[in-house]
Amino acid sequence: MTTPSSEAPRQSFLLSEDERSKIAFRMSAARHRRGWMIWLLWAMIGSSLVFEDAKAGAWMALSILLTAPFWALFVAWPFLSLWLLVRDRHRSVIAEERIDIEDMAFTVLITSDNQALIAASALEAALGVKPRLPAAPAGTYKGVAIETCALGALKKWAQRRDVENDAAADAQERKACRCFIELARRFGL
Repeated sequence: MTTPSSEAPRQSFLLSEDERSKIAFRMSAARHRRGWMIWLLWAMIGSSLVFEDAKAGAWMALSILLTAPFWALFVAWPFLSLWLLVRDRHRSVIAEERIDIEDMAFTVLITSDNQALIAASALEAALGVKPRLPAAPAGTYKGVAIETCALGALKKWAQRRDVENDAAADAQERKACRCFIELARRFGL
């Protein structure tokens, strides 16, 4: 037996798996620094383990054999790090964030130049119709192969659109415009 909920059903305007697969994310700077920290730790700990075993008279070949995978990663990390830096130059999205406002949930993409983007398909779903928004076509931002809209432009559009006094605007459109303005406020726009 189910009991009726007093909460309104949540509306989700998150990225679909198909849209997410069309976005190339950068590796975060924190993860990159963590890789170098582990590299330095292994340089200290790994070398002390191998050389302490050699001083103690242990069989050196066994020590090298057991630590060989770690030494291989140790040698590969600088090259992998360089490759990641070169690869990430062609990607502008550094993070995605799920934002819940009222009973709507949006996925906001954060770019390296501190712009916040929302997928145009999510805006279309939130408004119920395809609005004439200042949308950027796919490929405008490096690594983003979906149509998006900058949150700053979306805020300006929502503020210009006087939906509270527009008789043609329905409740869904009013709520969506309030959410866009609140999203922009949360991102400091």
